[in-house]
Amino acid sequence: MAYHTQGSLAVKEKQQARQTVKYREKTKVVSRPALTMKFKLQLLGMLVIGVSVASSVIFMHSKIYELNKEIYDTSTSIQKLEEENKLLLNKKSAMLNADNLKKAASGTGLRPTSEENIARGSSAPNASANPEKKTAKR
Repeated sequence: MAYHTQGSLAVKEKQQARQTVKYREKTKVVSRPALTMKFKLQLLGMLVIGVSVASSVIFMHSKIYELNKEIYDTSTSIQKLEEENKLLLNKKSAMLNADNLKKAASGTGLRPTSEENIARGSSAPNASANPEKKTAKR
């Protein structure tokens, strides 16, 4: 069959047309439905509860840490005081030794008491020096 091709008549056999099937692609936008107010409030409530539980756990752990630190500090101070107490007990036992007592007393000018001083009650010369200065209770 003759047909017109770009201004000239020519006899051309018509090629069998290949028909390509064209699909029209449709873009389908899938959108989620909006969250309901009830569900939003439930989520917010769960979030608030979760944060409050987490903060209380953290607070308790900090208190436990502080108590453990105080216990450690107290135990170290107790150990130091026990060591100091041992040293003081050693000094005390050394001072209560009879030989050391005599040396310390003679070094300060003290002398042993006699039976005569014990009978009088006092060996101090100022004890009965001025009887007039004693005031009577009124």
